[in-house]
Amino acid sequence: MILDRLLSFLTFATVQAIDVACVGPSYYCSETSGTTEIDGDDHLLEMSLLQRHTNKKRNGRWHEKLGEGDANKAQELVFVHIPKNAGTSIEQAALQYGYHWGHEMVYPPQNHTCGLHHLPPKYLEDPAPYVNAELFAVIRHPYDRAFSEYTYLVSGGNQGHGKLENDPPRIIYHISHIDDWPICSVEGLNRFTQRALRSVMDGMWDSYDCHYLPQSEYIWDNDRQWIKDLLRIEELPDSFNALMESKGNPTRLGEDRENNQSSVCPDITRDDFNKETRAMLDYLYRKDFENLAFEMT
Repeated sequence: MILDRLLSFLTFATVQAIDVACVGPSYYCSETSGTTEIDGDDHLLEMSLLQRHTNKKRNGRWHEKLGEGDANKAQELVFVHIPKNAGTSIEQAALQYGYHWGHEMVYPPQNHTCGLHHLPPKYLEDPAPYVNAELFAVIRHPYDRAFSEYTYLVSGGNQGHGKLENDPPRIIYHISHIDDWPICSVEGLNRFTQRALRSVMDGMWDSYDCHYLPQSEYIWDNDRQWIKDLLRIEELPDSFNALMESKGNPTRLGEDRENNQSSVCPDITRDDFNKETRAMLDYLYRKDFENLAFEMT
């Protein structure tokens, strides 16, 4: 099945890339004909461009200590926010007890095109908040994550939850161009998702505030896994609350989540991703499927 999906994607990428890559703003379009051929892991290597760039600036001594601590001292528990994996709910719950995680953390000054809390710790020039700490994160099936991103943008993104109240009502649509196709339609879901995935695969890994980066990018660096505790989103809140109890942390999650858009597009689901979209998801997130034991469906 994996081979069939990959072959389907290779054909789709070569024959129809101009249709996906060049719909919308000009920065989604290639400078040539618009067609793009996949050659081995070239596109996955593109996603390491930022890491290679920041290697020149970052303090390797500190990066070696990511997720590591002094065995003789109690480690601070720190949350790593993988976008669209219940991160806002966890951050808001922790803030009530004085824990500043993710968006609420104070990061050393550094320049990146994505929000610092959305970047994999290994990409940060100075990863101080994650050093000498026990790291945990939430993981999610790539199809569900991509579908959640679509409904999140349809609902207005952060604006839909009162965080950008002073912006014009449709600013998130203008920025994302999600309404280039009918909203909450099968066509809109597939066309938008294909364009977003294509932008990442063409090297624009920071598209949509890094929401489309593979989850594996946050968890591993070469052969080292620095996030030890991985919670599956479908097992929340029980798994989260059990982890907090085991660490003596009073933070607890309820059943309700921040930024939950489950009712935004009631007539479509992740099952409406078509063959081409699934092939792209399978290809871009194949390390997530392999390393995190998600099934391709």
